[in-house]
Amino acid sequence: MLQRIIFDKSDVIKIICKILIIFLLCFVTTAVLFCTAAAIIANVNFSYDILPAVTASILAFSAFADGFLISRWNKANGMIWGISAGIIITVILVAVSVKCGMISLSGQLIVKSLINMSAGAIGGIIGVNTN
Repeated sequence: MLQRIIFDKSDVIKIICKILIIFLLCFVTTAVLFCTAAAIIANVNFSYDILPAVTASILAFSAFADGFLISRWNKANGMIWGISAGIIITVILVAVSVKCGMISLSGQLIVKSLINMSAGAIGGIIGVNTN
């Protein structure tokens, strides 16, 4: 009924490398989008009231793009890979917030993480279903 999965060293190394590549992809896309938004906001006169919406949309777009790319790369389980991308981006958000000393476990973090996971899942579904 249940099968035992046996991994040898090369399989474990491949899995670890794949996870690190996915994490790096998520980090780089999020960082590039935030740097682009920071450059635009610095050069244009924006109100600081829109910053939460800008950060939420950047995180959602990054999760969508990462879910899309990862699921196209793996060609299966798009929703799972997309949700994983959203979780990874949420972990990056929390890690940066802790490092900067600006962590607040409020409803806003929960909403952003749910938005990230939803956007990643949608990106993953679309990524698997495109040729």
